[in-house]
Amino acid sequence: MILKPYFFFPVLISLLGLTACGDDKSSDPKEDSSSSSSSLESSSSSYSNRLDVDYLDTLISGDTANFYLSDSIESPLRLFLGELPSGTRITIRSATTSIKSDTLRVREEIAGPLIPTEPVIENETEIYKNYTYPGEGANLLSNTFITTEKSGYYFVELCGTFGTDSHLRIAIEIQKAYYRYIGDTTTAPFTMGDTLQGFFLIGTGADSLNLNLTTPVGYSINVNAKNTSFKTSGATKISLLSAITLTDEKGKTIASNADSIDQQLLPQDSTTWKITIKPLSFATYISGPYAFFKASATARELDKGEYFAWPDSIQKVGDTLTIVRPRNDAAKYYLRQDQYVWLADLKKGDSLYVFHEIEGYYTGPSYPATYAILNKSGDSIAAITTANYVYVAKSDGPYYLHYTRLNSPPKTETQELTLKTFIQRPSFVTDLYFYDEDKGKIYSTMSVTQGDSLVLSDLVMGVTPTTASNTVYWYIPCEDLAYIGSAAYSTSTCSGTEQLISANKIYGLGIGGDTGRLIALSKADPQKRDTLTITILE
Repeated sequence: MILKPYFFFPVLISLLGLTACGDDKSSDPKEDSSSSSSSLESSSSSYSNRLDVDYLDTLISGDTANFYLSDSIESPLRLFLGELPSGTRITIRSATTSIKSDTLRVREEIAGPLIPTEPVIENETEIYKNYTYPGEGANLLSNTFITTEKSGYYFVELCGTFGTDSHLRIAIEIQKAYYRYIGDTTTAPFTMGDTLQGFFLIGTGADSLNLNLTTPVGYSINVNAKNTSFKTSGATKISLLSAITLTDEKGKTIASNADSIDQQLLPQDSTTWKITIKPLSFATYISGPYAFFKASATARELDKGEYFAWPDSIQKVGDTLTIVRPRNDAAKYYLRQDQYVWLADLKKGDSLYVFHEIEGYYTGPSYPATYAILNKSGDSIAAITTANYVYVAKSDGPYYLHYTRLNSPPKTETQELTLKTFIQRPSFVTDLYFYDEDKGKIYSTMSVTQGDSLVLSDLVMGVTPTTASNTVYWYIPCEDLAYIGSAAYSTSTCSGTEQLISANKIYGLGIGGDTGRLIALSKADPQKRDTLTITILE
C-alpha cells in the first residue's frame, strides 16, 4: 500500500519486506552495507516495480512532503528518489516528531548508503557517519549527499521507532550531475571557457586530477581553481586539498597554492597548460571524506599591444608612446599587465635606449616587472632595467619590447592603466636645426628686447630623418644665465657647464649687446644638438 504525501491525518501503513537499519552508533561508514538492500537486483526505473524493495512513495525535487505514521509501521521507511547519474547533489531538509533513535540515510539499491557532506554531532563532536539526523518538530535540519556511482537507483531511508503520532516532514532538492568530476579518474575534459566542479573521496579513488588546457594565441586566459571544502576545528582552518598547481607545457610551475590559484595567462611561448589538483591523502573524523573544488578558465580576446603578433609601435624615435587601457574587469590588470611594442628596425651594432613606465597601478620592489627585448621571432634576447637601458643590436632586423608585471594593485577605483614607452637612438639624427616655418629657412641667431620673454614652445625644430621626433630638451650654459634665463636660475646654483630649462619661458636679462646661448638637445638622439645665439637689444 502506498501513501501519497500531503496527507494530514494519521494513516496506518503496512510495509512488506523491509529490513532493519544498521547500528547507528557505528563509526564505520561501511557497516550498513550488509543490509538486504545492498544485494537487490535492479529491473525497472519505476519504484512500484522494483524487485524486493517496497517504497512508501517517490520524493519529487522541490516539493515538501508530510507523512503521518503509526506505531504499527515497521522501520525502515523508504522513499524513492529515482535513477540518478553520478555527481548528483541531493539536499535533504527534514524533521520528525515522536520517533525515537531516528536517522536518515540515502542509499543506492546495490552500492549501499552514502556518506553526507556535513558531519553529524555526537557527544558534542563532529563526526562523519553514513547517516544524518533529522530535526525535531518544526526545526528542519539539512544535509547533502552526492551520488558516486556512474548511475543508480537511489532512495531515502528513515530508521527509528515509530509511535502512535509519529510524523515526518521532508523536503528534497536534486541537482543532477552537479559535479562533473567524482574522483574516479586522474584526468577530466577541460576547455577554454569551461567551469568544472568536482570532488575527491579522500583515501579512495584518484590521488590527483590533471586538467589539460589548450589555448590559442591572441587571447588572455584567466585560470581560477579553488578549494571549496574548508572545515574548521576550533580556530584552525583545515584545507581538504593539499595543492593546486598550474604548469606550462615545459613543466615550469606558473602558480601553486594549497587553497586557490587565480592566474592570468598570455599564450605565447606556451599554449598548453596543466592544472593539477591533489587532495589530502588521508581522512579523519574532522576533515571528512570529501575534498571539493571548482576550476574555471575564462577567455578574453586581446587588444592591440597585448600580444606579440599585434604589437603597439613607436611611430617616431623620441616621442613617448602613451597607451591608456580603461578599466576592464575581464582583463584583470591587477593580476597581469602585458605590452608588446615594436621599437625599431636596427642594423647590427646600432644602439637603442629603452625606457618604460606605468601610471594608475603600483610599481616598485613589491610589484616587480620584467622588460625583455625580443627579436623578430619573439624570442627574449636581452633584459632592460632602469639602470641598464641600453641594447646593442647583435644582428639586422626588427626589435620589440615585452613589458610584463604581475600582481600590481590599482591606485584608484577607476583602475585605469596607462603605459608609456620612450626610446632614443644614438647617431640616428643626422640634422637638428632651428627652423622658421614662415620664411622656410634655417636660422642660428635671433634677438630679444631686454626684459622681454621668449616662449620656448614657439620655437620650431627641424630634424632629419623624418622618423625622428623634433622634440628637444632645453639647456643654457651656466655662464650665460646672466644674459638669458629667469629668476628660477642663477649662476650660484648652476652646476657644470649647462643648466636644464624646465620653465616654458626665458627672459632677456642682459643689457644691450649681451648674448647668451640656448641649446636644443634632441630627445630622439642624445648625441645631437643645435645652439641658438640670442642677442639682447636695448
